[in-house]
Amino acid sequence: MRSAATVGDLIHAQARSFRDRAAILQHNQTVLTYGELAERIDLWSAALGQYARIGLCLPAGLELAVALLAVSSRTACAPLSPASPAAQLARDHSDLGLDLIVTTAPRCAELRQLGVPATSATSGSLPAVLGSPGSGRQMDAGAGPAEPDDVALLLRTSGTTGRPKVVPLTHANLRASANNVQRTLALGPDDRCLNAMPLWHGHGFVGGLLASLAAGASVICLPPDAVRDFPDLLDRTGATWYTATPALHRAILDAVADRPALSHRLRFVRSASSRLPRSLAEELEKTFGVPVIEAYGMTEAAHQITSDSLPPHHRGNGSVGRATGRVRVAIFGPDGVQLAAGEQGEVGIRGGGLFRGYENDPTNGSAFIDGWFRTGDLGRLDNDGYLFLTGRIREMINRGGETIAPREVDETLLEHPDVTDAVAFGIPHSRFGEVVAAAVVLRRGSTITEIDLRQFAQVRLDPAKVPVKIALVADLPRGATGKPDYAELRKLVTALPGLSDIDGYAANVAGQLAGTWAELLGIHQVGLTDSLSDLGSDSLRCTRMANHIAVTFGVRVRMDELLVADTVAEQAVLVNDYLATETATQ
Repeated sequence: MRSAATVGDLIHAQARSFRDRAAILQHNQTVLTYGELAERIDLWSAALGQYARIGLCLPAGLELAVALLAVSSRTACAPLSPASPAAQLARDHSDLGLDLIVTTAPRCAELRQLGVPATSATSGSLPAVLGSPGSGRQMDAGAGPAEPDDVALLLRTSGTTGRPKVVPLTHANLRASANNVQRTLALGPDDRCLNAMPLWHGHGFVGGLLASLAAGASVICLPPDAVRDFPDLLDRTGATWYTATPALHRAILDAVADRPALSHRLRFVRSASSRLPRSLAEELEKTFGVPVIEAYGMTEAAHQITSDSLPPHHRGNGSVGRATGRVRVAIFGPDGVQLAAGEQGEVGIRGGGLFRGYENDPTNGSAFIDGWFRTGDLGRLDNDGYLFLTGRIREMINRGGETIAPREVDETLLEHPDVTDAVAFGIPHSRFGEVVAAAVVLRRGSTITEIDLRQFAQVRLDPAKVPVKIALVADLPRGATGKPDYAELRKLVTALPGLSDIDGYAANVAGQLAGTWAELLGIHQVGLTDSLSDLGSDSLRCTRMANHIAVTFGVRVRMDELLVADTVAEQAVLVNDYLATETATQ
């Protein structure tokens, strides 16, 4: 008998060892044992026929978990978001080369109208494949069981900075990464995961579902709206750990904030898919009284690459841990030369769950260096092999030739007690090419302003790194994996009025001018684009402001110029121009 090298092998091996133990649970306490899971998978496999590539678009929960395991056990499976409109699913069908999409009855009817081969599978039922239109591309009728090197899962990259790419992951990739997660977290049969991540992404499928099954443990599959019930779920289900993105962690903390007493059996909390702010990690550990384990991963590596350790080896010092299993991590310079410990460069990985290359993508050659995959992440390794990430190459901000790491700005803004989430990024600028902007989420009830945040940042950052614009938003736009959607963020910020074409230093000047104008006018605050004359500015107050500018900035601005420049933003540009002229003549 061969080893449990494929997804199907794993389920059947665990069914022999833990037949009557709970494997997958719905949040409403519906339970499927390992024995029942293996039987369901066999039934699904028989119903699927010989289709080579199948897309799954089903609601989150136990049935989706069963379907994903069944389809990936038999053939290449492409999990699709149930939130996608029919037109997007039709594009998925074409882009991914799918032969069939299994979905709900209403979506099935929509897809068939678009000429897409589809069949329905309602809760608790099997897909009626034989009744679906279109023959589709089929596997060899004599094809045997899946092999370790066969493609099991077709996933897309996050696509937050460019067009998503198709990542084919083999059974060997998935098993390697799931085993790494299981070993890192010391998961055993008595563990129970509360999986807050969607199963149509690697974090949820590999990090939550497969890692639990590899341990003979159980996993609870949550629908997207279950976060609000998280306190009750922790108490009722007896979960010993949960995994989520930082954005979900924040939502969970909001859900438990009003609970004076929190009952749970957690032994740790896991975070992945996006950087975890130190302030958020500390708040999680304080709330739940357990260590927070941060992992670093990506779709191309079948999820996990590095991870922090459980106590007593837990570090939590800003690193994302060390390479797990047979994964190897190195840092490379721009010339492709491997760098020494402590030097910053591009993170490269090889081994473990690493994929073989994108599908139908001509960039595959440039994505690898002598077998090392170029992640596009920047970081450094310390002498003990711990990885510290500093940003994404594509996200670095080039301000007039000066490279600025957004993460430094993020972490600074997050030091403010009223800020719960923040992300910095570059926006176009006529003089410098790019300048820093940011989007920030405030705590409920906070009254701080953009100017307050800029003044907070200006005493902690170099002038060039202080955001020129800060958008205060209820939630940061993110992709399904929790990574910031930079295209949407730039739209939000560039739509803001005010400091559209000044650099970071002028933004600092604006903050100071706004505070002084508020004092001169006897009001609480002055907006960057408020008309000063409408607020009560006159020649006397402009004279006082000119004196303030002379004392504070060392430049002489005429009172009549201040009268013409009727907003704080315009006056900041004026002062900055004087400063630039004076510097050039020195």
